Amino acid sequence: MNRNAYIKTGQVVLLVVLVAFQLRYGLIPAWQAVQSDFPNYYTASRLVIEGKAGLGFYDNTWFQQQMARHGMDQQGKFSPFPPASAFIMLPLAAFPPLTAKRVWTIANVLLLLACIILLKKITGWDYLVSANLLLLAGPGLANNFRLGQFYLALLFLILLGYYLWRQRPVLAGALLGAGASLKYFPAVFLLVFALNKRWKVLLGGLSAMLVITLLEIAVFGLAAYRRFISAIFLPHLSGDIPGQSIHSVVFQSWESMFRNLFIYHARENPAPLLHWPPGVLVAKAVLFAIVISLTAAVFRQWQRRPLSERLPMQLALLGMAAMLLLPASATYHFLLLVFPTAILLSRLNTPALHWAKRAVWGIYVLIHFLGMFPLNAYHPPGLKIILLYPRVWLMTILFAISLWMMRAELAGRLSNLQTER
Repeated sequence: MNRNAYIKTGQVVLLVVLVAFQLRYGLIPAWQAVQSDFPNYYTASRLVIEGKAGLGFYDNTWFQQQMARHGMDQQGKFSPFPPASAFIMLPLAAFPPLTAKRVWTIANVLLLLACIILLKKITGWDYLVSANLLLLAGPGLANNFRLGQFYLALLFLILLGYYLWRQRPVLAGALLGAGASLKYFPAVFLLVFALNKRWKVLLGGLSAMLVITLLEIAVFGLAAYRRFISAIFLPHLSGDIPGQSIHSVVFQSWESMFRNLFIYHARENPAPLLHWPPGVLVAKAVLFAIVISLTAAVFRQWQRRPLSERLPMQLALLGMAAMLLLPASATYHFLLLVFPTAILLSRLNTPALHWAKRAVWGIYVLIHFLGMFPLNAYHPPGLKIILLYPRVWLMTILFAISLWMMRAELAGRLSNLQTER
């Protein structure tokens, strides 16, 4: 058996293991019970059908009562979701909760297959590698299934939008705009298209966002929409999520780390490094300045390349930067890391980057599978708290490696061009 045959066999074995993991921790639990986030989406859609959309959605006590009224006796809330999230489960809201969850699980499986097909078309890899990259999202993907989350659908919108941006630019933008109206993140990619003067993509994105915003206001009322902006959306950008502790390390973000370093709380953070609340703003300002300046520098370097070369890399670059700066994160959020990682691994082909690409694979796996381990059982004092943020550090390393690889790729192409001349 030659080397390629061994590699292929290993990939098949890995696929079988990863599928078994998803069955055990994702699909079977998803089929058996209604848990966590799905009741929030489902209840919101039921309330829209009943004509009860309004300010009450962001009253956690009232929303909890509505969940119980619809047969789901568990903790839940609609915040920090935007109003449009209430539309997600409208096609399923006529079913009982468990039946709706099972239909949504089947839909998620179909979305998984569609994402694999799109990854193959985008990267040029075979189905096996494309499937393994997505399934290596491990716990994040399993939690998306088990909890009935929307992030696999959001990844599908991003991948399809990217795949269509040349042939159907307005539709591509509309897909990204719809995703941004639901979960914000795809707005980063619309910015890249705008900076590259892809006006049809931007038009599609802004049009979709405008239509959804008008629909939100029509259904929820202007007062509820204003409350969402002031009390939910703006605080969410700073990591303030109603009903959640600002000191919880579960969110794995720089925002959370800085708050544990600089804000005292008698019960949740009794021994910070220093009780200096302005330190959070100072640290964030320094972090954002570094990340934005480095991102802008590499973005400009790629701007000299043809559009077909630069735009994918710029999308990956801003995707990585946005993942690093998330104000709060959960395991399923890192499904969105699939897209920039796939672009990075498939389009950087300078031979000198061979080992760096292996490092990216390894860090990518660690980011996802570290989500299996509880991090909030122990809250160490002072500077030691930074040890409880492995995903933050790994994402920082991945961002740094990505910057280096993109610059090295440009240097390699320039060197080849000079050699040819």
